[in-house]
Amino acid sequence: DRHQETWGILWDDDTKTACFSPYFDNGTSLGHEIPLIKFPKFRSNSDMLDGYIRRGRHQMRWALENDVRLPLIQGVVDYAKEYPSVTPSLIDSLAWSEDELEQSLTQLVSFDIKSPLTEDRAAFVLFLASHRRALLTELLEKLRVEAN
Repeated sequence: DRHQETWGILWDDDTKTACFSPYFDNGTSLGHEIPLIKFPKFRSNSDMLDGYIRRGRHQMRWALENDVRLPLIQGVVDYAKEYPSVTPSLIDSLAWSEDELEQSLTQLVSFDIKSPLTEDRAAFVLFLASHRRALLTELLEKLRVEAN
């Protein structure tokens, strides 16, 4: 999760081990507040898309006394600069398959629920996630090269 109040632990009965869960409860990072009519503008206007992504903020802050929330992308990069040993793990965490994410989103679209995930919204979530991953991967790879 992107803040300190929600934690998930996965327990493996076979090995009797625990680990932190992957991120969940991602709030506005998946574009839920963007109306369908604006999707084409985000897809065709890279300045609009990059501006939206730059405005994204973590719930995390560098210090308790500092009320400034970290920018989503730059916050991760700043963290990697402060703790360079995590950079390879961060890069590895971005190695997910767009095809697998698309398949998962397609399954979610099929749920018969009161407020369903539409095909258009699922495609937009994939677009946002893929674009963020590309931006973050590029910046983290640059840090890794600079460190060597």
